[in-house]
Amino acid sequence: AEGLPDARVAAIMRISGCAWVVSNRAHHRARYPQTTRVQDLEALFSPPVTGAATFPPGEAEALAYVIYTSGTTGTPKGVAMEHGAVTNTLLTMNQLFNVSHRDNVLALADLAFDLSVYDLFGSWLAGASVTVLSPHDAKEPSAWLHAIRQRKISIWNSVPAILQMLVQYCAQENILS
Repeated sequence: AEGLPDARVAAIMRISGCAWVVSNRAHHRARYPQTTRVQDLEALFSPPVTGAATFPPGEAEALAYVIYTSGTTGTPKGVAMEHGAVTNTLLTMNQLFNVSHRDNVLALADLAFDLSVYDLFGSWLAGASVTVLSPHDAKEPSAWLHAIRQRKISIWNSVPAILQMLVQYCAQENILS
């Protein structure tokens, strides 16, 4: 993940036994053991993919992913998420917010943060588009506003502090709509 220190990445790689990583070009190879398979993040989104997603049947109890805690109290701890729990959450969110192929989600959450699971997989499950900004633009409220306007973003999924940054930016720039 973009903002994680190399020591944390190394600890997570060691603890998890990870053999495959999705990363941006800036971190390819230099950050991961030579035995790690690295998939370029930008390549996953180019060209843009649209349409409804279909998934092969699987076991609800099967492991979907492992996400790591911040490690503020020591070593990062992995939290295992099962397919059934993740699927229920994604389907419920899509139903509650009536998400469809007409929507476009602005994916601001770092891939190491659990909100990114909905940004990507929840969106794809509904056939919605996902707008992913460059690592630099993902930190810039002006870039968020530009994406909202240009890409017709209809879904914003973030922690309140990120939305507050956008509100403050709009207030400073005297942007009303």
